[in-house]
Amino acid sequence: LSIRAHVLEQREQAERMRAIVNNMAEGLLVIEQDGRIQSSNPAVGYFLSYTAEELLNLPFFDLLEAKSAGEYQNYFSNFSSPASSILSQQYGNREVKLFKKNGDAIMMDISVMPMFLSQTLFVCLLHDISKHKESEMILQSQANIDSLTSIANRRHFDQSLQIHWKQAEQDQYEISLILIDVDHFKLYNDTQGHQAGDRCLQQVAQVLRKQVTDSNFLAARYGGEEFVVLLPTLSMMAAKAIAESIVATVEAQKILHPSSNNSNFVTVSVG
Repeated sequence: LSIRAHVLEQREQAERMRAIVNNMAEGLLVIEQDGRIQSSNPAVGYFLSYTAEELLNLPFFDLLEAKSAGEYQNYFSNFSSPASSILSQQYGNREVKLFKKNGDAIMMDISVMPMFLSQTLFVCLLHDISKHKESEMILQSQANIDSLTSIANRRHFDQSLQIHWKQAEQDQYEISLILIDVDHFKLYNDTQGHQAGDRCLQQVAQVLRKQVTDSNFLAARYGGEEFVVLLPTLSMMAAKAIAESIVATVEAQKILHPSSNNSNFVTVSVG
C-alpha cells in the first residue's frame, strides 16, 4: 500500500509539474547537446508559431540569426561537464533575435542553463521583450526629436556631429554644415504673436525636411529660431546649392512678416 501510495504521489507531482510548465507565460525548451530540440511548452509555439511536433528535433540554431547561432553551437559543443559551467555565466540572460515559422523576427530575452543527467541537456527559457524593445525605440526616438518642429533636436545633432567627425577623420572625407537663422524672428514674435511664431518655425522645419532627403544627412533645430543641416561626405559647393535652395523655398512660402526690414515675407540667413 505504501509503495502504491508513493507511486501515486510521484505521478501527481509529475502531473503538477507538467501543468505548471504547460501554463507558463515564458517559453521553455529542452535542447540536446547537438542543438536538437527535445521538448517545448505551448508558450514557445505561441511565440514562434510552431506546433510542438514541428519543434521536435528542429535545430535550435535554425531559430537564431547567424551570429547567435554560431555562438550557441560553440557553447553547446564545448559544454561537456559541470567543470565547464563557467561558460554558462555569459549565456545567462541575453537579448536575442529569434525567427518565427513565417520568417518574422521577434526579440526575446533568453536564458540557457545545462542539466547533467544521463546526457547533457540544456534548458532554455524564452521571454518576449518585443513590445518592450518597441517602447524603447519610441522613447529613444522621442528623445532625439524636437517637440515643436518634429525634426531632430540639438542633442541628436551634437551626437551625430561627433560620430561623423570621427568617421570623417578616419576615412578622410568632407563634412559640410549649413547654419540657418530666421531673420528678425523676435520682431515677428512680438508683432504676430507666439502661436504664429511657432507655426513659422514649423514651416521652416518642413522646408528643411523636404530639402534634406538623403538618409545620411540631418536637419535639426539648434535652438530658438536657429536650425542646422549636417551633410557628411558632401562638398562645400554641393552644400551651397542646398543652402541657396533652402533660402529660396522659405521665401516662396510667403509667410507674411510686415515688420521685417528685409522683405514682406519671412526670410532666412544661411552660412
